[in-house]
Amino acid sequence: VGWVLGSVLSARRRLALKVGVLAGGVWAALVVQRGADWSTDLRLWSSARIATPSPFTSESHGHALRGAEGPESALSAFVTALDDARPLRTACVPLMRTAVASQKMVRAAQLGHWASARGCRGAEFRGWVAISLASTGRWNQLADLVSTPGSDRSGRLDVARAALAVHSGDDVAFGLLESAWEGEQSLRTQAEALVDNARRHPPVVEASPGSGALR
Repeated sequence: VGWVLGSVLSARRRLALKVGVLAGGVWAALVVQRGADWSTDLRLWSSARIATPSPFTSESHGHALRGAEGPESALSAFVTALDDARPLRTACVPLMRTAVASQKMVRAAQLGHWASARGCRGAEFRGWVAISLASTGRWNQLADLVSTPGSDRSGRLDVARAALAVHSGDDVAFGLLESAWEGEQSLRTQAEALVDNARRHPPVVEASPGSGALR
């Protein structure tokens, strides 16, 4: 009886060992197969976006694309993250930051309008939108946007307000902004750069101030 029981236990151990080796081999094969997908953030999130499309994977893919390939490649991923029945609003700021970084400012202003309609809010988002409006000469829309008091932590709203003051020749408004400015770069230099850039664009036919329109 003893040797029979010993044989049965030995057989079970051998079977367990074979199953373990087989499972380990399958896992190793999967790791090798998926290793290419996990080797970089871009490959990881590209695969994740295909396997599990969602606003979250789209936004994450956008961050990976921007880091690997630059803003132009990343923009559509952030748009996709917001173009959903349940838009992922953590993509609002990355969308506008990327749009402005692409240096296609008319498109950035248009995306700001679109993203606002998707529910994007907050000072940092508004700061990026304000830069795009000032840079393209959408002065009435900018006046609406910056009429609410307050600024963002990077000061973009105040830079846009300063550009509006320079454009309209409002020395008093500019002086108040400049006296409170704590940024490292000259407020006037930044404001005048936005006004100069706006002159390169055709005049914009705008709604009157107070309409709330973002074109």
